[in-house]
Amino acid sequence: MSNASTVKRPGDVKFKQGDHKPNKRCFYCGKHSVSGGVITHRGIAKKSGGIGLKLVKTNLRLFKANLQKIKLKHNGVVSSEWVCTGCIRSGLVTK
Repeated sequence: MSNASTVKRPGDVKFKQGDHKPNKRCFYCGKHSVSGGVITHRGIAKKSGGIGLKLVKTNLRLFKANLQKIKLKHNGVVSSEWVCTGCIRSGLVTK
């Protein structure tokens, strides 16, 4: 007997206790949003005759995956899941 909650999906990732599973993750490859930053410098580089670039500020931001909500058929069951556009274009999705 197969229970829908125990079915192993291609994009499933194991989390430690205390971690929470992000709500938006690609059903097939597991792609999700990641945090990163933008570093702002000012000044003139030393090789251009200046005294060097100075760090002004760092901004944290999210790099979001391009996820689309699609109805797909997986193991004969139709469900609505988040899928990244890379998996849609590569033909992994059966609508």
